[in-house]
Amino acid sequence: MEKNLPEEIMEEILYKLPVKSLSRFKCVSKSLNSLISDKDFIKHHLKKSITDDEDLSDMTNHKLITRFKHDQPPTFFRHVSCSLHKQPIIKSDFNENMVFTIMGSCNGLLLVAAGANLPYLWNPTTKKYKKIDLPLGFYEEEVQLGHDDQVNIFSPPRRYDYVYGLGYDESNDDYKIVCNKVSPWNRNPNLSRMNHTLMYSSKTNSWKKIENSPKSLCLPGKFVAGRLHWLCSMDGFDIICLNLTEEKYEIVGGPQSFTNNAEFKVVKLEELGGYLSLTYMNGRADVDVWVMTEYGKRESWSKVWTLSNFVSAPADRVNGRPIPFLWRKNGDIAVAFGSEIVVYNGKNVVSRSPLDIQLVAKVRCYVYVESLVSPFGSGASA
Repeated sequence: MEKNLPEEIMEEILYKLPVKSLSRFKCVSKSLNSLISDKDFIKHHLKKSITDDEDLSDMTNHKLITRFKHDQPPTFFRHVSCSLHKQPIIKSDFNENMVFTIMGSCNGLLLVAAGANLPYLWNPTTKKYKKIDLPLGFYEEEVQLGHDDQVNIFSPPRRYDYVYGLGYDESNDDYKIVCNKVSPWNRNPNLSRMNHTLMYSSKTNSWKKIENSPKSLCLPGKFVAGRLHWLCSMDGFDIICLNLTEEKYEIVGGPQSFTNNAEFKVVKLEELGGYLSLTYMNGRADVDVWVMTEYGKRESWSKVWTLSNFVSAPADRVNGRPIPFLWRKNGDIAVAFGSEIVVYNGKNVVSRSPLDIQLVAKVRCYVYVESLVSPFGSGASA
């Protein structure tokens, strides 16, 4: 087939194939290996995989990854990938003997923190991963105590919070990891909470210090529109974002109709299908999902889904609070209820699909698209 088909037709065929098939085809010939490994092919295949899943009731390229309780040693929790299209779960531990936490997702790559906050880049589809070496002196800081007095301290990992994020700098074709190293509030009563921001480039395989965050951050960063976003830990609904190209922090306003209301018990910042989202869970056990439909325009925040609209459907509430994870411009939203995915449009149920695992709202889930993107650099296939 390879000899009889023009290259452009062969490319169009290969774009439609899943990653696992392409990985096998790389062994067929040098020319196929060269084509499938080409960075432009990888980008085009990724783009097509994303656009092919616009219909939320028929998602074949997206996966949910979460952790589940495992009673056998050496780890208490194991991670699994779950297809959104009626396929069986896939065991996703990249190292059997390592406990890890997922800290970000971007273009098929996952950012994983393991051990003493050691970061890894991991492609769970190709099963390739890369350990990211921390910069020399990562645990040593100079802390300003007042006036011109300074002291050098050694800080073991447990004395800092590490707030990570993973994103893609398209202008430089570079996957970047951002680590905000945050000192505790109560470390010294004369000091405010201090932020130290480091950025890793997969292109140069190196870290550098950049502008520090103007506010305290919490939870992993969410990548949208070339920027990483964090919810401020003590500032109501303010969102801090970092432009990965300019390496500058900005403030993104939340919905104008909301203030820091004690009625809301939980506020989560999420990325839903490429859109910035806020999920509010209040004391009445209701859930509101807001989406910034036009990035950068605060007035475009819209409430796209509310759990209480479906009070007449008790089956939706059996397994506790929902987990929204994908949204589309046409109004479709995919929400996980325990062991079922329900796609809504407005107040209408579009489809229901069973899952092979039980999702729990208290356990963080990530969505990733299957891709050929390599953890060893943006220009190589995994």
